[in-house]
Amino acid sequence: MTTKTEKVIAILFGIVFCILIIIALFFKLPAESALSFFKGGLRFFAISIATAVLIIIPILIVKAVKKAKKKSQELLEGPNPEYYAIAEQEITDNVYDKGLWSKALVNADGNESKRKSEYIKLRVKQLHKEKSK
Repeated sequence: MTTKTEKVIAILFGIVFCILIIIALFFKLPAESALSFFKGGLRFFAISIATAVLIIIPILIVKAVKKAKKKSQELLEGPNPEYYAIAEQEITDNVYDKGLWSKALVNADGNESKRKSEYIKLRVKQLHKEKSK
């Protein structure tokens, strides 16, 4: 399975190779000159790719570390307190998630007074999961 980066590199390599062939044909270079011309072009291409990789990889690593740090921070802090208010407001406004409302009743063993707290727990988990994606 090839990655996007590998595909891009292959395409760029093909483009550079085609350009080198066109230039060699255009200037009608002799075989030895064309070969050295290709080697020089390929060397330049390899150096360009290596430079790009040396620049891109640290950037990707920094982004990945920042994303992981943010994700772990969210996990440590737990759900946003606003989610509790949202869930409670849904119950008050009678616009709650019907499936979660039913599941809350099951979790509360049929106890209507515990149903609200169960719904809030379930809804907060759901909101936290949605925002964490």
